[in-house]
Amino acid sequence: PSRDRNGDRPTDPRRPLVLTVQLTTHPGFEDLTLDELRRRTQAAGLATLGAELRPDGLAGHVVVDVDATWTELVPVLLDLRSAHRAVRRLARFTLDGADPLAQIRAALGRLTPTIGELDGLDRSFRVTSSRTGAHPFTSEDVERAAGAGVRAVARHPVSLKGFDVELRCDVR
Repeated sequence: PSRDRNGDRPTDPRRPLVLTVQLTTHPGFEDLTLDELRRRTQAAGLATLGAELRPDGLAGHVVVDVDATWTELVPVLLDLRSAHRAVRRLARFTLDGADPLAQIRAALGRLTPTIGELDGLDRSFRVTSSRTGAHPFTSEDVERAAGAGVRAVARHPVSLKGFDVELRCDVR
């Protein structure tokens, strides 16, 4: 069944829930990490629906769609031996080049209400960014723009250390 924005409560039992997760591993180990994830999700009674090795040409990355709630999937992800990090992908969008930082700020502002982890009143957050390719801005510029978009909607405090929620805004 489908779940709400946190991936935990049923909303429409006719639609499957698909969580997209990006895993990082050692370059060249992508297929091994995907195999391990498929074995572990199957053992947990979860379905792996699709996968992409080296998305956007990024060695050491695997993107996987899983029919599961985040609560169901986290224990599986924590048991992976071949993955370094697992990030739940909430959105993907294309920058048109006019004012990319303003577009990032606006996109994160629109996305903020769907981030269930920010539901608490005093939940602090930080934004982390990684860029691939040539851009007229730095990762720090992306972090500031994305953080401003979240703050404009949610008014949560920013904390670079001791944060409650880490948001990733990667640019490729």
